[in-house]
Amino acid sequence: TPDELLRSKVGANIKRSLRRLWLGDMEFDEVCDAIQPTAEGVRRAAAALLSEGHRATLDADALADEMQLTPEQIAELAASMGLGERVEPECYLPTAAEIRLATAQFRAGWSQAERDARVTGPASGTMD
Repeated sequence: TPDELLRSKVGANIKRSLRRLWLGDMEFDEVCDAIQPTAEGVRRAAAALLSEGHRATLDADALADEMQLTPEQIAELAASMGLGERVEPECYLPTAAEIRLATAQFRAGWSQAERDARVTGPASGTMD
Protein backbone atom coordinates (compact mmCIF):
# COMPACT_ATOMS: atom_id res chain seq x y z
CA THR A 1 0.00 0.00 0.00
CA PRO A 2 1.16 3.61 -0.38
CA ASP A 3 1.35 4.01 3.42
CA GLU A 4 3.67 1.00 3.67
CA LEU A 5 5.77 2.43 0.84
CA LEU A 6 6.03 5.71 2.74
CA ARG A 7 7.13 3.94 5.93
CA SER A 8 9.68 1.99 3.90
CA LYS A 9 11.00 5.14 2.21
CA VAL A 10 11.39 6.95 5.55
CA GLY A 11 13.15 3.89 6.99
CA ALA A 12 15.50 3.81 4.00
CA ASN A 13 16.29 7.50 4.54
CA ILE A 14 17.14 6.77 8.19
CA LYS A 15 19.49 3.96 7.15
CA ARG A 16 21.12 6.10 4.47
CA SER A 17 21.74 8.90 6.99
CA LEU A 18 23.05 6.47 9.58
CA ARG A 19 25.48 4.88 7.10
CA ARG A 20 26.77 8.35 6.11
CA LEU A 21 27.13 9.70 9.65
CA TRP A 22 28.28 6.58 11.53
CA LEU A 23 31.95 6.93 10.61
CA GLY A 24 31.98 10.73 10.68
CA ASP A 25 33.31 13.06 13.34
CA MET A 26 30.00 13.56 15.18
CA GLU A 27 29.48 12.20 18.67
CA PHE A 28 26.97 9.37 19.05
CA ASP A 29 24.32 11.67 20.58
CA GLU A 30 24.67 14.04 17.62
CA VAL A 31 24.28 11.14 15.17
CA CYS A 32 21.14 10.03 17.04
CA ASP A 33 19.66 13.52 16.76
CA ALA A 34 20.63 13.94 13.10
CA ILE A 35 19.04 10.75 11.79
CA GLN A 36 15.66 11.12 13.46
CA PRO A 37 12.88 11.51 10.90
CA THR A 38 11.23 14.91 10.74
CA ALA A 39 7.78 15.83 9.50
CA GLU A 40 9.43 17.76 6.65
CA GLY A 41 11.46 14.69 5.67
CA VAL A 42 8.28 12.58 5.71
CA ARG A 43 6.54 15.17 3.53
CA ARG A 44 9.42 15.05 1.01
CA ALA A 45 9.22 11.25 0.93
CA ALA A 46 5.44 11.44 0.44
CA ALA A 47 5.93 13.93 -2.40
CA ALA A 48 8.39 11.57 -4.07
CA LEU A 49 5.85 8.76 -3.81
CA LEU A 50 3.15 11.01 -5.20
CA SER A 51 5.34 11.77 -8.21
CA GLU A 52 5.53 7.99 -8.73
CA GLY A 53 1.74 7.77 -8.67
CA HIS A 54 1.25 6.63 -5.05
CA ARG A 55 -0.77 8.68 -2.56
CA ALA A 56 -0.02 7.96 1.10
CA THR A 57 -2.68 8.93 3.65
CA LEU A 58 -0.49 9.01 6.77
CA ASP A 59 -0.05 12.26 8.71
CA ALA A 60 3.57 13.44 8.36
CA ASP A 61 3.89 14.65 11.97
CA ALA A 62 2.43 11.44 13.38
CA LEU A 63 4.65 9.22 11.23
CA ALA A 64 7.77 11.21 12.15
CA ASP A 65 6.90 10.80 15.84
CA GLU A 66 6.11 7.11 15.40
CA MET A 67 9.44 6.39 13.70
CA GLN A 68 11.66 8.08 16.31
CA LEU A 69 14.45 5.77 17.43
CA THR A 70 16.11 5.42 20.84
CA PRO A 71 19.92 5.38 21.02
CA GLU A 72 19.74 1.64 21.75
CA GLN A 73 17.65 1.05 18.61
CA ILE A 74 20.10 3.11 16.57
CA ALA A 75 23.05 1.07 17.86
CA GLU A 76 21.16 -2.15 17.04
CA LEU A 77 20.31 -0.85 13.57
CA ALA A 78 23.96 0.05 12.93
CA ALA A 79 25.03 -3.43 14.04
CA SER A 80 22.42 -5.07 11.80
CA MET A 81 23.71 -2.98 8.89
CA GLY A 82 27.26 -4.21 9.53
CA LEU A 83 28.64 -0.75 10.32
CA GLY A 84 30.96 -2.07 13.02
CA GLU A 85 32.01 -0.49 16.27
CA ARG A 86 31.60 3.24 16.53
CA VAL A 87 34.77 5.17 17.27
CA GLU A 88 34.00 8.38 19.14
CA PRO A 89 36.06 11.38 18.03
CA GLU A 90 39.05 12.10 20.26
CA CYS A 91 39.33 15.80 19.66
CA TYR A 92 36.98 18.63 20.43
CA LEU A 93 36.08 21.07 17.68
CA PRO A 94 34.38 24.25 18.93
CA THR A 95 31.30 25.51 17.19
CA ALA A 96 31.34 28.80 15.30
CA ALA A 97 29.37 30.41 18.14
CA GLU A 98 31.96 29.25 20.71
CA ILE A 99 34.77 30.66 18.58
CA ARG A 100 33.00 34.03 18.26
CA LEU A 101 32.42 34.13 22.03
CA ALA A 102 36.07 33.31 22.82
CA THR A 103 37.24 35.93 20.32
CA ALA A 104 34.98 38.57 21.88
CA GLN A 105 36.23 37.67 25.37
CA PHE A 106 39.84 37.90 24.19
CA ARG A 107 39.28 41.26 22.50
CA ALA A 108 37.53 42.59 25.61
CA GLY A 109 40.88 42.35 27.39
CA TRP A 110 42.65 44.66 24.94
CA SER A 111 43.57 48.15 26.03
CA GLN A 112 42.40 51.06 23.90
CA ALA A 113 45.96 51.49 22.57
CA GLU A 114 46.06 47.83 21.48
CA ARG A 115 42.65 48.16 19.84
CA ASP A 116 43.72 51.30 17.98
CA ALA A 117 47.01 49.70 16.90
CA ARG A 118 45.21 46.63 15.52
CA VAL A 119 42.74 48.78 13.57
CA THR A 120 45.09 51.47 12.22
CA GLY A 121 48.51 49.93 12.77
CA PRO A 122 51.04 51.12 15.36
CA ALA A 123 51.73 54.82 15.02
CA SER A 124 55.14 54.71 16.68
CA GLY A 125 55.99 51.11 15.94
CA THR A 126 55.31 49.89 19.48
CA MET A 127 52.20 49.10 21.49
CA ASP A 128 51.68 50.32 25.05
